[in-house]
Formats: sequence, structure tokens, C-alpha cells
Amino acid sequence: MGLILIPTSVSVLPVQAFASTSSPHDMSGMVMAGTSVITPYHSKMNMAGMAGLGVTTTNWKYVGPPLPQYEVSILNTVSNDTDHGHKMQTPNCMTPPTASQVLGAVEYVQTTSAAVAKYKNLSAAVADGYIPITSTIYPVVHYINLKYMNKQDLLNPTHIDSLVYAFTPYGPVLVAAMYLMPGRGSGPMPYGCLVQWHAHTNLCYSNTNFQISGFLPCPFGTHYDGPTPMMTHVWQVPVPGGPLAIDPSDLQVVQAAIMAQEQGLAPAANPIPVKYTSQIVSSQ
Repeated sequence: MGLILIPTSVSVLPVQAFASTSSPHDMSGMVMAGTSVITPYHSKMNMAGMAGLGVTTTNWKYVGPPLPQYEVSILNTVSNDTDHGHKMQTPNCMTPPTASQVLGAVEYVQTTSAAVAKYKNLSAAVADGYIPITSTIYPVVHYINLKYMNKQDLLNPTHIDSLVYAFTPYGPVLVAAMYLMPGRGSGPMPYGCLVQWHAHTNLCYSNTNFQISGFLPCPFGTHYDGPTPMMTHVWQVPVPGGPLAIDPSDLQVVQAAIMAQEQGLAPAANPIPVKYTSQIVSSQ
């Protein structure tokens, strides 16, 4: 979810599972699209053709350390508010991808994940020019590198426009790489419905630092600048829906970040309670 606070979750219901022991970049368990039954999770919009590449998510469950109730409430509230302005570029995209599109999407995930591995530590991203475009008070923060916002670097894994970090009680975690369109145009879809684009239509920007800091109707000190550019994610933590999920909830993103820290897939600045060591529960 791009320059914004991440909206409500969507999910996929096909055949293979994203194994709990695998890296979030490991795509080896995925089936060829067209053999799967894909079902939209969110009833308000048709995302039946969304990504996930055969990832089963019906039994996704968080079993890590509990978050404070006030944080859970904030994460759910902001996700719901963000979802009200969620606009899919192709809301009825259900065409089964071709075999070449599936292979291309797998390579896209792998090359993107390899390219952002150097940004697992937030300090590396900041040193490379990424700046926050959403409020750093909120637990999920989007960073953007303005030098990559051009048509020449579209979907270029070596010039990724935006990075998303979740701030858990155990330190920041890189949760997603995000590609953004440099203007208001539509995003390319070389992998068919496997990689889709969305925008947000209800976000307000600060008049002072131009960070996204509210929702319509815009509060005092903020302004509306129209819909955001189209955006698409490659998730770096085990969120429901897999690495190409349209948008899990912010709560699920933070929870997935903690699970990644528990499994040693993401750095943890603070110790995690051993008794809560989690397993990602998924159906086979």
C-alpha cells in the first residue's frame, strides 16, 4: 500500500501453502496459476484475480507476543479508514495468468526481494536517500526515494521507489518494497492479474512537511492533493496472501514483522520473549 497507511486485508484461497520454514522470498512452493481456485477475502471489492501465486492463507494465525490493546485499536482504525479510499486499477481482474506470466512474477518477486535485502536495517535505507512520506508516529511507515520516481525506472528492482517498515516493540522491520507510478497514469501489468495496482483517494497531506497525515475531510493544517499515484507491493514478511498480496491490514503487517523477527528473518534490536516463539500456521 504505498504512500499510505495500509488498507484492509485481502487473501487468496488456492492449493499450495507458503511454508512456515521458508524465507518470505522463497517462491518454490507455488503452483502454476490456473490450477487454483481464487476467492476474494474482502467483500467490498472484487480482487479475485489478485496475487499470492497459489498461497493458502485461510489458517494464517499470529501466535507471537501480544501487542498492547491501544496499538491494536489504532492499527485497525487506520486500516479501516484507509480502506475507504482504496481504489483498484483493475477491480475485476480475474483472467488466469499464462505460464510465462507466472514465471515472470516469480522472478519479479525474487529479484525485488534480493534488491531490497540490503535495506533490512532502516539506517541503510535512510543513508541511501529514503525519507518518510507517512507519519513516523504510526507503527507502519512508508519511505520514498524521490530520485527513483521517473518513468525510466518503472518496476526496476535496482531503483525501488518506496520501502515500508513496521516498528515493532523489537525494532523496525522492512515489510515491503513498493513500486509507484511517477504520475497519475495506470501501472503496467506484464504479469497479468498476479501483479495489480491500487491508489488511495482519501488521504490528506501536511501543509508543513507534506507527509500523509490524515483522511478526508482534511483536518486543519493539512490539504487534499487528489488520488495518490498507483502503487504495488512485494511483501518481505509472511503476510496473509503471500508476497504479492494487494494489502493486508496494518495489524497483520506488524504481526508478520514480529514473526519474521522471531524466526531470524528480520533484525531485532530488542529481545523477543522466548516462550512466544511463533510458527506460521498454514493449511496444506
